[in-house]
Amino acid sequence: MQELFKSLTEEIKKHDTIYLMAHRNIDLDAFGSLLCMYEIIMSFNKEAYIIMNKEVNSSVSKAISKVENINYKYSNRNIDENALLIVIDTHKKEMVEIPSLIDKVKNVIVLDHHIKDTDYIKNTIVSYINSSLSSTVEIMINYLKYLNKVINPMISTIMLAGLEIDTNNFNIKTTDKTYEIAASLYKLGADGLIKNELLKENKEEYFKRQKLIESAKMISDNIALCVFDDDSYSKEALAIVATDLLQFENVEVGLALGKLKNGNIGISAKSLGNINVEDLMKKLGGGGHFNNAATEIKDKTKKEVEKMLISAIKEW
Repeated sequence: MQELFKSLTEEIKKHDTIYLMAHRNIDLDAFGSLLCMYEIIMSFNKEAYIIMNKEVNSSVSKAISKVENINYKYSNRNIDENALLIVIDTHKKEMVEIPSLIDKVKNVIVLDHHIKDTDYIKNTIVSYINSSLSSTVEIMINYLKYLNKVINPMISTIMLAGLEIDTNNFNIKTTDKTYEIAASLYKLGADGLIKNELLKENKEEYFKRQKLIESAKMISDNIALCVFDDDSYSKEALAIVATDLLQFENVEVGLALGKLKNGNIGISAKSLGNINVEDLMKKLGGGGHFNNAATEIKDKTKKEVEKMLISAIKEW
C-alpha cells in the first residue's frame, strides 16, 4: 500500500479542489471513509466536497447529523473539470452517485474493496481495488497511519459502525487485521455507545421485522428466503432481514425480497463463508460484495421476481 499512498498523497497535493464520491444508496462504510478522506484533504489546506444524494438511509442520516462543517454537493453543476475526483467503495461507473462526473472530471482516483468487475472505471490516474480487505474503512485507516494523522473521534465512530456492518458484526471477511483496524478506531476516539446508536432501529420497525422473519422459508438445504408483505420497504430493511436469517441453524445464505419505496422490487442477499452471493445477484442485474449483494428490478411483481430468483439459484 505504500506506493498507493505515496501516489494518492502526491495527487491530493497537486490539486486545489477535490471531490469525493461513493456509490448510490451510501452506507456507513462508504460515508465514514468519505469523511475520513475529507478530513485528510482539509489537513492539506485544500477545498473538498462530498458528493451525495440528500435521501439516505436512517443510519447515514443519523451520522450526518453528528458531523459539522462538511461541504456537500448534490448535483454535477459548477464542477471544476480540472479538479481531482476520488471515488470510494465502488469501482463501477453506473454505481456511483453521479455517473456523469466520471467523464466530466479529468483526474479520477478509485479506492475500493469489492471484487473487480469487467466494467470498472478505466480513466483513472490511480486505482486500488483489493477484495481481500474487509471494508474501505480498512484502506482509510492504513492511509491515516501512513500519513501519521488523526481524525475527529465522531468520524472514527462512524467508521467503526461501517466496519461492523461490512463484516456482519465481525462474522465475515474478518481476520486479525480487521480487529486491529477496530482497535485503531477506538484509539482515535471511537465511541461504542454512539456507534450502537447509529445502528439502532425504532421499535415499530423491529417488531414488524420479526413478523416478516417468521414467514421465511427454506428453499434449499442452506438457503432461507423471506418474501415481504405488500407494504413498501427501504433497501436497508431488506438487508437487515437477510442478515438476520443467517442466525438460524443450517442457514448459510439469507435472501430478502420485497417492494421498495420507489415501486421496484429489491432483493438483498447475505452469506457466510465461501458462498458468493454477488454472482447470484449479478444474474439478476445486481452486484455488491462476495458475502453481501443486492439487486433492484423494475416493472415486475414480487411473484415474478421470486420466480426469477428461484431460477437464478438453480443456475448458480
